[in-house]
Order: sequence, then C-alpha cells, then structure tokens
Amino acid sequence: KNVVLFALKTYVSAQNINCDLLTRDICSASLQSDVGGDEIFPIIDSGNDSQESSAGLLSDQYIPTSNIDHILNLTDQLEAIESASDYSTAFDIYNNDDPGSLKSLSTDSLYTAGSFNTNPLYPIYMYALWQSANGDGTMDNKEFDDSPVGLFGHTIIMDEFDKKSGFNAQLTAETIRATNMWMAATNALYAGVHICSNSELADEPSYVNSIDKAAAFWIGTHKDPDSSEGGSLYAWSNRIDEKFAELSGSDFDANVKILEGLNAMQSEFADCLGSSNATEKEDMAYKMRVHADDVARYMTVPLVQSLIHSLAIAVDSPASIDEADRVILYALVALPQIRICDKNAYNGLYDMLVTNAKSAAGIDLSKALGMLQDRYVCLGITCEEVGLPDFIAEASRPTCVNPPENILIVGYNGTSDMLLDTALTDLDVRAIGTLVEMEANNAAMDIYKWGRYSKDDDISFGYSPIKDLTTDLYSNDQNFVSKDYITKYGDNFQDEIIINAIQGTGDFESVSPRSRRVATEAAIVTMVLHIYALDAMYTGIDYCNKGDQDTYWWDDAVASLVGWAEGTETGGSVNNGFLFYNIAQYLCDVSDTCKDGGDSEINRLLMIALTEGKESLWALNCAAAESRLADVELILETVLVDLLAYFVEQISSNPVDEDSVSHGYIVATALVPLMTSYAAGAASTIETNLGSFGKRSVDVLTDGK
Repeated sequence: KNVVLFALKTYVSAQNINCDLLTRDICSASLQSDVGGDEIFPIIDSGNDSQESSAGLLSDQYIPTSNIDHILNLTDQLEAIESASDYSTAFDIYNNDDPGSLKSLSTDSLYTAGSFNTNPLYPIYMYALWQSANGDGTMDNKEFDDSPVGLFGHTIIMDEFDKKSGFNAQLTAETIRATNMWMAATNALYAGVHICSNSELADEPSYVNSIDKAAAFWIGTHKDPDSSEGGSLYAWSNRIDEKFAELSGSDFDANVKILEGLNAMQSEFADCLGSSNATEKEDMAYKMRVHADDVARYMTVPLVQSLIHSLAIAVDSPASIDEADRVILYALVALPQIRICDKNAYNGLYDMLVTNAKSAAGIDLSKALGMLQDRYVCLGITCEEVGLPDFIAEASRPTCVNPPENILIVGYNGTSDMLLDTALTDLDVRAIGTLVEMEANNAAMDIYKWGRYSKDDDISFGYSPIKDLTTDLYSNDQNFVSKDYITKYGDNFQDEIIINAIQGTGDFESVSPRSRRVATEAAIVTMVLHIYALDAMYTGIDYCNKGDQDTYWWDDAVASLVGWAEGTETGGSVNNGFLFYNIAQYLCDVSDTCKDGGDSEINRLLMIALTEGKESLWALNCAAAESRLADVELILETVLVDLLAYFVEQISSNPVDEDSVSHGYIVATALVPLMTSYAAGAASTIETNLGSFGKRSVDVLTDGK
C-alpha cells in the first residue's frame, strides 16, 4: 500500500498537483514504512535472463554472466546529454520514466524502497540531507530542498537543469553521473549481498546478476583501462585521479581496487547461489558484505577528490558560477557520510561548501580542506587513497595525516596498535541508530551482526561486530557485574532487546522509529559496551597476574567506553561523543554543573582511574590495577544512577514523551541487576515503575515511588 501511495506522491510532486484537492492522504505517504526490499529486483533489472550474457567489459577485465546491455546504454545517454547543444535535447533524454532509465534510478519508488533497506549509504544520505540546512519536514514526511528526501538524486539533478545561470551540458551530465549513477552502483553491490542471503530472489524471471549490474553502472561502455575519455564513472574516476599526485609509498588506484573487488564479489556471489548450506551462505554473504563496503569506499574516493579539486578552482575563480555549482554538487554527494560521526563538522562544511559556495572568495580553503581530511575516517578512506592535491598552493594545503592506531583518546595515551579500530565502535553505534530512525531496519541489522567500522586484531578480514560482543560479555569469572546480569535476565538478553529495538518487534512493536533508535543506542552503550569494558579490564588484570605487561585489554576497555568521536583532547568533545563517556558530559551540560572548560567532573575521575590502572598494569602492580578497576566500576554505576534520575524527571513532567520512556526503560534495565544484591527493594521499585516497556508510557511511574 505505502509503496503505491509513495509512487503517487512522486507523481503529484512532479506535476505540482494541489494536495488540498485530493481526498486521499497521498501527500504524506512515507517511503520508509513499507520497504521489504524484495520486490525491487525485477523492477530495476528490466533485463531478460534468456538473453546472452553481455560482452566483456573494459577489454574483458570483467566478464558478465548475465545481460546488462540495458544498463550499459545509460553511459551512452550520459554522453548524449553531455554533448547536447540545448536544454530541451538534454532534458528529453533524462526525463524518461521507463524502468531502468537515468531518471528512474532515483524516482522509481520500488527501486528506491528496496535499495533503502539493503544499501546503508542510501538512508544515510537521506538522513544527512534531511538534517542539513536545506532539509525540512517531519519524521513521517522528510524533505530535502522542498521535495521528498528519498528523491534527493532527482532533486539535485533538477536543480542543475533549472538553475538561474542557465543550462551547462557538461555539468548536467556530471551531476547525473555523481548522483544517480554513483548511488545505483552502490545499490547493486549491496543488493548482491541481500540476494546471497535470500537466494530465492535469484529465481525471478527477469533477474540479472547484481554484481554485473554494479560493474555495468561503473564501467559502462568504457573500453581502455588507461583512458579518461568518456561518460562512464570509470572514465570520470580516471580523470580526477590524474589531478592528484601520489603520496610517498602509495600506488593506490581507485579503479584498480574497484575492479578487483567486483571480480571477487562476482565469484563469491556465484559460490553463494550455488550453495544449499545455510551456514555457508551466511559466511559467504558476510564476505560479500565486507567487499561491498570496501568497493563503496573506493568509489567514494573520486567524490572526495572532485570536491577538493572543484573547491580549489572555485576559490581561484570566485566569479565563476559554474565552478561554485560544481562545489555544491560534490559537497552534496561527498559530505553526507560525515554526518554519522561528526554533526558539527558536517554542518560547518555544508555551510561553507553548499550554503555559501556562491561566495567562494570568502571560503578558507585551508580550513575546509583540513576539516575534510580530519574526517576521512568517517568515509572509510585514507590520505594515501585520496592523494596529494598539489594543484593547491602549499600554504593553503594542510598536511593530511591518518589517525594513528594507538590514538590518544580524550588524553588517554594508548599503546595498543588496535586502539583506533576498537574506538570506531562508536561509529557502528551511530550508524545503526541512524538506520533504525530512518526505518532501514535490514541495513541496521546487517551492521549490528556484521559491523562496518570497528575491527579486531584477531581477525585479518572483516570487522568486530557489536552482536559478537553480546556473546563475549561473560568470559571472565571475576566480572560480577556480568554475573548479576545472567542471574537477573539469563543469557543473550542484551542481544534480544537490541534486535527487538532494531526490528520493531517484541516490546517495541508499536514504538516510533525515533524511540527505537534511542533504545537501540542506549542498550548497546549501557548494557553491552559497559559490561564488555569491565570484562576486558578484568582480563587485563589476569594477564598482569601472569607477569604480562600487555595493556591491550585495558586499552580496549577505554576505547569501548569513550570511542573515537570524543577526540584526542582531555575532556573530550562538547557534544560529538556517542558512548558511555558522553553520558556524564551530557548530564553536566543539561544540569549546568560542568567544570571550567565544560568538562564533567565524574569523567575527570573516570579518566584518572583508567590512566592510573594502566600505569599499574605496566608496573605489574596488579592489586593497584584491580583497585582502580573497582573505582571505574563504581563511577559507571554512579553515571547510570544519575542518568536514570534525569529521565525519571523527564517522564514525570511528560509521561507520554516516548523518547524519555525508551531511555528510562533501557537505563533501568541496565541498572536493576547491579542494584539487586545491595538494595533489592529499591531495585524492585525501579523495575515496577520503569522496567516493563511493553506496558508503554501510560504505565510508567504508576506507584509514585
């Protein structure tokens, strides 16, 4: 129903039909609420599996196993638009509503709906643009630039067609390439992962190999691997890469890496479809997912390079409207992933490069480039992959430095070579929460069970997913907090509550996406990473008692409590953190109790205990380290008590505030097992008032205690 209504809404918007004249509620139809994803694959294929496979791409460097000629033709259409002499000719080529057309890549509601729930990038882009200065609307009717946010690609393209400065064939083709074609390539990558896990979709009569489609979108009709001529994404990537010098020791080539990834995924996809073993298929889907993430990151590199290059030209030629428009284009397609990990940086860059791009003379090139480079980790890319923009004067070109693996975390000096990889768990938390709020539940579950940012030094391939932590919480016999949880809730309780919150099942069946996001993030932080950090510290002490000075586990605990987004400076960020450390910072901020410099006093005590504990381990003073661990444990419980009191106040003043009720329920659930051994009556009171979310908000705080 909702997919059809949204399709009607798309038409109403395109035709400027007055919503007041309609008797049905079409104009508030939401794309997100009815997106299973399975139905989209026949629609976007638009092929015929009875046809012969297409000829080899890129001089046979990629050999398709299905017919993808209908996608290859899109490159010809792009080239025709780029060579068009006038607006009407170009617009007629683009303005084709047939399935599989350039326009349909971002306007066909069935296509966008399925991609939305399998490709994490699509809803992340939607969220970022909805939250931008040009975003608007409600939770149920999100907008970007006065149009439904799900149509952002089409919206950007139409803005380019209709801009006041007039038609520019080259920039119009560039816009379609960097929006619809680029996103279509990533959509196809993740569709392949989805089909591997749901092989029955490959039995559809019009099914076309998803990895072949990704290759077709990227390579198109391009023939010469070394050529930069033509309208394909491959040629565009070659063109922009030529403008960047290689950093010392790097020979990275985005197209080479993308081609390697596509061929690997094609082989894995064939193996997956040929297997009937469910466990094998899940393992293969995981491998495909890791490769899909890698290929999508490599595809991001030319977006960032194009933004940097266009910005440099615009600053040098501030009177050029076309160059300013090019900056806006590449900012819109390169920045959204930054919104996940650094809201302030995203807003600042958006303000400079989109809102005020027409005033290019006033842009601080060095500042903008520095802000972008410092957030490469958000995009999953490195300085070496982007290369050296030596077309920018050295005085305006800040040195690009990748964050070290043993990064400083709010002043804590780590020695583990994997500290960064663990700290990036906070980006997994925020990505999962964002996808839940956008109702991309399948995409959120994929990150929960497979990961996206965080890694583990015990594995050479893939990630360290949060779901795995829920099964590793009880590995140390000295961790009585984890034992209290087992006594109270049994095994796997954290996993169950998080899955229910992500999927909107169980107690969360009728809960809004925003409140499910609140519950998901809060449960991961207070009930998974909290206990995991304690377990890791106890493990570190076990090694100390064996005479081992290795502080890996203690560092791992710190990273799990603080995360990457807090930054390196003592005291952390003002409002960028996502993990336990940020709770105390938030409470002191809303209560106006922060110390000089805006820091939380309890966080100061926490970092002292963590730092001294590590020093004790290094000195093999295991008893002192265990004493510091006891301090940490009490500090974390203190924060939970304070946080629950805050939400009790919020709920008391507004009992139907679902976000506060969700928070209160999760924090109460996290705190009750810790209280039971010391204050059973008090724990019972809290559980009675806040520990049964299934009763919903009307029942909270019912006994008045």
